[in-house]
Amino acid sequence: MSEIRETPPIEMGGGISNYHENIVLPLQAATTVFIAAAIIGFIDDWGLLTRRQKAFVIGFAALPLVFLRPAAPQLDLIFRDLDFTHSSLFGVNFLFILFWLVVVPAGVLCAANAFNMAAGYNGLESGIPIITSSFMVLILFLKGRDTGAAIIFLGLIGASVAMYIFNRYPAKVFVGDVGTLGIGATYATAAIIGNIAIFAVIAILPMFFEMIATFYYVSRGKERRTACMHPILLGDGRIHLDGPQKGPLTILYQRFNAKSLPSAIPTPF
Repeated sequence: MSEIRETPPIEMGGGISNYHENIVLPLQAATTVFIAAAIIGFIDDWGLLTRRQKAFVIGFAALPLVFLRPAAPQLDLIFRDLDFTHSSLFGVNFLFILFWLVVVPAGVLCAANAFNMAAGYNGLESGIPIITSSFMVLILFLKGRDTGAAIIFLGLIGASVAMYIFNRYPAKVFVGDVGTLGIGATYATAAIIGNIAIFAVIAILPMFFEMIATFYYVSRGKERRTACMHPILLGDGRIHLDGPQKGPLTILYQRFNAKSLPSAIPTPF
């Protein structure tokens, strides 16, 4: 007689559970973070928040991430992973709390402000998300990381490509704080979920130029917005500052507006 073998039980819920954890939960987190950041941006666009208030209030957009916790509390430091789960004191994992209540909100806050600071020039607020998110997808692929994070980045790329059509030079559309804060917060969310935060930070480092410029002028008792913004191109090719001149025009302004300015423009350096 042939031997009868028992068939091991098949787990029916595993696939659904993995789909929820790897796809649904990250998308829920990214969507709610974007909505929260966009609401804060809408309030700011109506002039109800000061610049300092906006810079810190945007950190509350990370609350959906804190409640949903769609990722492991880890940071990839390129050469090693920093794990926030294996340290406890008196039965309390303070590193776990530190990650979700400090590191995550700080990441969302910094990324949202970085994207917001870089906005205002032709094609920047749509072009930067395309470039940075494309490289993040490539890094996720090379590292074999979370599928949900890749979908979020691909969503950012698709939305930014559609916006770039109208935001490129000469720009017809600017998304305001609703878009820039929402995109920046979502970018941080995907980076945290995919555990590629350090790569995401490196990709947007140039966007912090305006913050450095702000500290530069504040240290000299000057208002950066008055010193650096709203130059007018005169007929003879010179730049005139629309307002009292309290500081030099930034070279970065000329570089980002190269299409609308002559190739060689005298600057008051």
